[in-house]
Amino acid sequence: MLIKNQPYSIGSVEIGDNCWIGSNVVILKNVNIGDNCIIGANCVVYKSLKANSLVNLSTI
Repeated sequence: MLIKNQPYSIGSVEIGDNCWIGSNVVILKNVNIGDNCIIGANCVVYKSLKANSLVNLSTI
């Protein structure tokens, strides 16, 4: 099947105020990131984060 004919779904991503997102971060659909969050480089965020959260590879 051609890529252009493959099914896909649409979701939303909301990023709060004063967030720092490192390089090569992937944020998947339907994720809400609260205010003042820090996400380290090379992370995959697949679920929502509360405000003032810190995420890096050692916490996943």
